[in-house]
Amino acid sequence: RTKRSGRESAKLYVSSGSTEGPKDPSTPARGRWGDSNRIAPGSAPVLRDELAAVVALHRYPPERLRKSYVCALILTVALSCGTEPKRAGGDDPSLLERERQQQAALQASPASSKPRPIYLTRAGLRKPKSALYDAEADLYLVSNVNGLEQTEDNNGFISKVDINGRLIKLRWIEGAAAGVKLSAPKGMAIVDGLLYVVDVGSVRVFDRESGKPQRTIQVKGAAFLNDIAAGPGGVLYLSDTGFERVAAGFRPSGTDAVYRIEETRVTSFYKTAALGFPTGLLADALGVWVANRSGALMRITPGGHKDTEYRLPKGLLDGMVKSNDGRLLVSSWDGRCIYAVQNDGGSVELADGMTSPADIGYDSKRNRLLIPLFHRDQFVIYPL
Repeated sequence: RTKRSGRESAKLYVSSGSTEGPKDPSTPARGRWGDSNRIAPGSAPVLRDELAAVVALHRYPPERLRKSYVCALILTVALSCGTEPKRAGGDDPSLLERERQQQAALQASPASSKPRPIYLTRAGLRKPKSALYDAEADLYLVSNVNGLEQTEDNNGFISKVDINGRLIKLRWIEGAAAGVKLSAPKGMAIVDGLLYVVDVGSVRVFDRESGKPQRTIQVKGAAFLNDIAAGPGGVLYLSDTGFERVAAGFRPSGTDAVYRIEETRVTSFYKTAALGFPTGLLADALGVWVANRSGALMRITPGGHKDTEYRLPKGLLDGMVKSNDGRLLVSSWDGRCIYAVQNDGGSVELADGMTSPADIGYDSKRNRLLIPLFHRDQFVIYPL
């Protein structure tokens, strides 16, 4: 410290060589100076009491040196901390390079090798109920109720979606078109070049390629036709969930059943209230798997007898498919997920966080789940 013009001012010593403060012990000290503060040649200067230096600078500032002192102090503190000031905007090249390396490592890691789900949103879907993989055309079909499920309003439609999740045609088949009747399309199946679509009280039949209507199969006595599945020999199986619409919503109708359709002939395959409001179906050589709203999964033999029943963790089951590895995949509205069911009845969740997952489909070529989200007006392609 030195006396200048009748007032005291601070003098900061910063050097790459030996640096020390004034030797006069009579001068009041606001920092700590002395031999112990000497800085070795070539090293960064270190202040033991940076706060005291700041106070001194602001209390005794030579006006023409203020900016130099402040800059020197900032540089001293930065060097003493072993850090380097960042460039404006935070775009340090070394940081950017590290980020690029981290992203490359993440992409190359096994955890990221699985493709992410594809969501088709805001595409015009309206209460998508069922999804189906057309293996011959290599595309996906999505049925849209577009209204109330049991109202014959003739405004339902079927959409075409490509394998990348892009909409090909929103209203490929629609009830509003000339000569087409389609009110609330639900489950779908393809047999011998024909597309079978469940509707209110009937099954509509269309040409698989052109979408032109072919015929209608009436199902007498049914209350809530829901899903349809193709079995060996082209035989179709159809579920009646056993609901009827009333002013307050739905109530049990007591018509719970699984029907069998051969060409245009409809017969009762398994009909009892013990089915517990049947929804999704899957047919194979061992019989017909039936999912219901209470969370049960049962198999009916070709002879019409129940021989197996599993109970899944949550209810309101809907669609059902079989994966390439033989597991049953079942959607659950209560569970907001898709269950994978093993041969012993044990189950695990494959896809969770799904709101209103309806009648699912399966792309056997790419091992993908096709999930319509009924109340979200969305369609999800979910790789397994």
